[in-house]
Amino acid sequence: MPQKESFIRPLPPESSVPEHNLIEKTFQKAESSVANKLENEVKPSKLKALYQKLFDKVKILTRPSTMKTKEGKSPEGTRQQTGERSLATRRIRKRLLDQFQATPKENTEDRRAILDEAHERDRIATEYLHQQEVHVTLEKPGEQSSRFTILRAPESKRDLNLPLIVLIPGISNDIDPVGTLAQSLAFSGRDVVVIGYPESTLGTVSEQFAAATKITGTFWIHAEYYKGAITEILSNPDLNLNWDSYELWSHSTGGPIGATMLEDTEFQQSISNAVFLSPGSVVDQSAVSLLTGLIKEIAYDLKKDTFADLARYSIVPPGPKGEMKDRKDLTFSSLLTAIRKKHQGWDTTKLSSGGKVVFWSGDRDTVTKTNDATTLGSGDGQVLVRDEAGSHLTSLIQPEKVIEQVDAALGR
Repeated sequence: MPQKESFIRPLPPESSVPEHNLIEKTFQKAESSVANKLENEVKPSKLKALYQKLFDKVKILTRPSTMKTKEGKSPEGTRQQTGERSLATRRIRKRLLDQFQATPKENTEDRRAILDEAHERDRIATEYLHQQEVHVTLEKPGEQSSRFTILRAPESKRDLNLPLIVLIPGISNDIDPVGTLAQSLAFSGRDVVVIGYPESTLGTVSEQFAAATKITGTFWIHAEYYKGAITEILSNPDLNLNWDSYELWSHSTGGPIGATMLEDTEFQQSISNAVFLSPGSVVDQSAVSLLTGLIKEIAYDLKKDTFADLARYSIVPPGPKGEMKDRKDLTFSSLLTAIRKKHQGWDTTKLSSGGKVVFWSGDRDTVTKTNDATTLGSGDGQVLVRDEAGSHLTSLIQPEKVIEQVDAALGR
């Protein structure tokens, strides 16, 4: 399917990040329901107060980022920021503050290093809000679009010579759910490009594109879209991306989409390594099995030692009803069916450049069930990284650990 036309469209900063968070909305509904029941049935004020405390804590954890960037610059030459940091950034800042306060004042070098990290992480978090749109026109489905953002590595880590990363999120996601992973990758010394799905909340999808996903029942049409989007973004001189090759990273449904892209030997020439985090379509499973696994995943991540991390995972809800939403729902539904079928080419997925194909598998992944997959990592040039305590969302809510494990597998 040849690509006819693509282009980049910048967005104003104030429209970069949606002010919605499905987790927060869910708890708001639950709070209202509990409040009504207490009012009509129970009434004891102490019990009401207990519930209110619980929901107040949850809402603090799940509050979406509202940090904005002013167009002007401060006297020091850095962009000015207003509003709140995201949950992930706030938690990191708390850790850095604790380290700073515990460091003796005479250790000026150590204290300066802590402040430098805080400033770099704020810079990357601000960059994440500067999103743009990529538009890709395919021969028959026509034009689709989605959000993307570019994060730059700290100048102090450029000498690590780490490759550019292109990151594909999970099923029908905007770029926000992989925000913590993307920002951690950037802070570790890499430029990162994150591209959302055309059927995501902030994307646009044509009627023909939606129909094609249902008719084929595969990831082929999404692979074509991402190939066009990646080509447009990386070849755009205005974006100032310096690269000779890049690594293709993906999470969940992004995995079989990436594997389908790699079937194009010409396209994969520029890809140095491929990393599949908790990839989908690794086993055959029913709809009931997938739903049950999702419930188990939530139950696992709701434990007291992982609950705060779970709130890092932001899900943007669908927009208003209408023709566009119907197309997006059809596309999402088709992908949901496709990921329940085992992709037969996992053991043959490879790079002609001689690069590695790394699979990261969480043994507690009850969603895509990577622990049950027998073909992951069994092919030429493939490496399987298994994490006994890892779940489906581990790479998104505990990215530093996963990045370290993948880098070790890549010999870094």
